[in-house]
Amino acid sequence: ELQIPQKNNSTKLLDSMVHCAPGAGDDSLRWREIYTYNAQGLCTEMLVQEFFPNSYWKNLRIIKYINYNNKGLCTEELLQKFDNNDEPKDYHRYMYFYNNFAIDSVIYQRKASYTDTLINDKKTVYSYNRKKLLTKESPFGWNWQKDPQSWEASPLEVMYTYNTNGLLIEKFTRLYRYTHTYNENNLLTEVLRQNIIITTDSFRNDSLCLYTYNEDGYAVELEYKLWDKTDEKWVNDIKRTYEYSDDYLKITGTFFRWNSIENTYKCFNMYVWEYDKDGNILKITSLNCEGEIGTYSVYYYSDFVGIKQDNIAVIYNVRVYPNPSNNQLKIETEDAIIKEIMIYDLTGKQIKHFNINDSKTTLNINDLSKGFYFFHIQTHQGVTVKRFVKE
Repeated sequence: ELQIPQKNNSTKLLDSMVHCAPGAGDDSLRWREIYTYNAQGLCTEMLVQEFFPNSYWKNLRIIKYINYNNKGLCTEELLQKFDNNDEPKDYHRYMYFYNNFAIDSVIYQRKASYTDTLINDKKTVYSYNRKKLLTKESPFGWNWQKDPQSWEASPLEVMYTYNTNGLLIEKFTRLYRYTHTYNENNLLTEVLRQNIIITTDSFRNDSLCLYTYNEDGYAVELEYKLWDKTDEKWVNDIKRTYEYSDDYLKITGTFFRWNSIENTYKCFNMYVWEYDKDGNILKITSLNCEGEIGTYSVYYYSDFVGIKQDNIAVIYNVRVYPNPSNNQLKIETEDAIIKEIMIYDLTGKQIKHFNINDSKTTLNINDLSKGFYFFHIQTHQGVTVKRFVKE
């Protein structure tokens, strides 16, 4: 899947991420990612470097997000790896084609073994229903032996089925059926994976994921079970638990493995997330179950100004969450009255306008197309800009 770094909760952009291990000074450094953006705040490059003794960073690979369309969607992604002469060489490319905001097809090209050029390898075509829900993924392979060379359909189609609320209930691949179950709040509670037995046109249990939520609708536990074919019953395998701050930010995660001898879950490792006042991740730390630090990643940001901001004052106590969102966004201030909110797309075109006159509000963005947007939030203290993503 397309994974482009995004900064959503504020006007800050992720400059770099440094991955470290316990140690002092340079001894703690392992590798880092460095990000570059265009004038619209869209990521154009991600450079990965490995740290060597004597303060030397060696280039490993770079992902270039070469082109974006006018909706802010990436249309070309190129991965290059550095050779022994520190020269970037093309390794693979993804090309993305859209129908409005929905992805229509993806072409994957790889480095040929006999040349430095990239050649066609795979293609996936996506089909949707009238509600714009994905119903089928159709894969194709490039037949380079055929004259002329062309795409040929593969039997590995993936099919999707939804309920009346537009929630995915079944997914079929060539080998598995996935069945999704939801609670009364339309939150996913169970994903059952079953093997497809073609010879008998039947299904056999394989794995089961169970989700538990808190009263705010955030997942606090994920339990993974495997099917015991001999005893024909579910057996515990792994479990993950999560805790959140009052700002709905994930702050701890604990990973457990099932101990069949003691017949209980045993802690395997933990993660801790730290944030700044805007909800940007500052640090993710891995710890063992005794609290000793393992590896950790530190995140660095810079301010981003994407839309003309004459007479804009930075108001630090404005919160916009959850971000990304697919239906509602909450905006809150500590001591400022929000007068009005304008939503702009990446081209600077105003999409929506709201009159508020309160210190907090909830906006319905369900009718917005997927993509990147900006809030102009006007208070009695001035105007601030927040960047958000509609999923």
